[in-house]
Amino acid sequence: MSRYQMQGTAMTIETAEPSLDDAPLVRVLASLSTLSRVLRQHWLTSVDVDPGQDMLLDRLDADKPIGISDLAEQLQVRPSTVSKMVDRLAAKGWCERTALGADRRKTFVCLTKHGMRKRDEVRQVFVQGEEELARLIQHGSMPDMLAHMENVNRALRQRVDRVR
Repeated sequence: MSRYQMQGTAMTIETAEPSLDDAPLVRVLASLSTLSRVLRQHWLTSVDVDPGQDMLLDRLDADKPIGISDLAEQLQVRPSTVSKMVDRLAAKGWCERTALGADRRKTFVCLTKHGMRKRDEVRQVFVQGEEELARLIQHGSMPDMLAHMENVNRALRQRVDRVR
């Protein structure tokens, strides 16, 4: 990174290696990502759920089977990733696969009763986490802060979509 300095009447150029101090937005986003991942892991450990399983559980319902492709789109991962995640949840008895309609090749997923209880546990842990964070952050206007965070999220999602 170049910096210009005046020495008397002459201008000199100092070149320094760039650092994360030169990219404060990236630095803060990286820190938020790390810290939120650690905190989420801590919360999920208390209900015996792995990261990723929480988001899948949240998208599933007992009464409304959903297709693997639809889940993949909602979770922003590949269908093969969702399929592996569903296998793990099914092994725990939290969800089951089913085929609906004439096309037996398309797989749908729904929660079991045990899965609904687990999903409710995850949601409760996140509500408690939300309350704790709201107390810690003490932001004057939580809706304004969330709106700004949603804008950042939207911008990042658009950028990631261009990479994929």
